[in-house]
Amino acid sequence: MRIAFLGLALALSLAPAGAFADQPKASPAMIVTFSIKDYDAWRPVFDAAAPERARDGVDKGQVYRSADRPNDLLVVFDVADEKRARAWMSSMSCCVARIWNRCSCN
Repeated sequence: MRIAFLGLALALSLAPAGAFADQPKASPAMIVTFSIKDYDAWRPVFDAAAPERARDGVDKGQVYRSADRPNDLLVVFDVADEKRARAWMSSMSCCVARIWNRCSCN
């Protein structure tokens, strides 16, 4: 472990100044956890709502499922604007989608 750390420190010290300046900065993310009743019914509705989410700056939803409880989900969204993303989460369309998909959000 110590050798790996020293190797990384050495590699970083040998990198030319500004070598990482052109790397893209990570965009903010929104993480949502919730449980649903039927994943197979929920997934097509979630996928169909992607254009609406994208218009509100909430994009690229990556869905992760629990191995033990496959209806417990964690979704990670890219967020273009945190204020708009929070507004989307509390918007009526999001509330309707939650009810329609029969999920109970945490």
